[in-house]
Amino acid sequence: MVLLAAAQLARAQQYTVPPVVSGVTGGPAFSEWFRFRPFGWSADGKFAWLMSHDIDGRGGTVYTYVIYDAVEDSTVFSKADDSYDWGTDADATEEESWKRSGEEVSAALAKHGIVQSPGIEVSPFPLQRAADRYTASLSVRNDPSKDETDDYRIASYTLTLSSRARGSKIVTRKDEVGATQVGVDGYILSPKEPRILVVVSELRRAFEGYEAALVFYGAHLLVGFRK
Repeated sequence: MVLLAAAQLARAQQYTVPPVVSGVTGGPAFSEWFRFRPFGWSADGKFAWLMSHDIDGRGGTVYTYVIYDAVEDSTVFSKADDSYDWGTDADATEEESWKRSGEEVSAALAKHGIVQSPGIEVSPFPLQRAADRYTASLSVRNDPSKDETDDYRIASYTLTLSSRARGSKIVTRKDEVGATQVGVDGYILSPKEPRILVVVSELRRAFEGYEAALVFYGAHLLVGFRK
């Protein structure tokens, strides 16, 4: 029954390659590092996207499809499609990757109840919701053995979500970061429930220069706060 329902949802949805979403004002321009294409949310707090990342030096593009559980903060599906392994002269595009991986990804999206929705944005904080106002902040701890010029000086960080009406809560503590710079880029709001994904970028040394990675953390907007 579950497989049948997933197949029916996949047919009804007719999943397609989503439009690209750019960075928020003041945050990194996503297109400089990768292309972020969100599919949408499920009713139970899962969020899905496609990330395209060009590989400097080696060449080629890696297309990574992810379904993320914003309740448990865990990845429930991930597939990486590397154009370097295609073995053809086909252009490295999202559409070409979708021809190769779309059937498998669509099945996973349907299995997890993802509804593809247009108009998904990464919005800047503060988040105004009814009479409440939310902000997010990072507390960073540098590695004491590194100096200000070291590429791997950030050892850990704590992400805190604050509500004017409810107080604040720690969303996550992350250790062994090994980054040069981290920052809160904004949030993605679920249309299904009072839940967001906080978007954090981590800048670190790569093969040639630097590259950024997006990290997502789920946070409910009504529970877990303390004054």
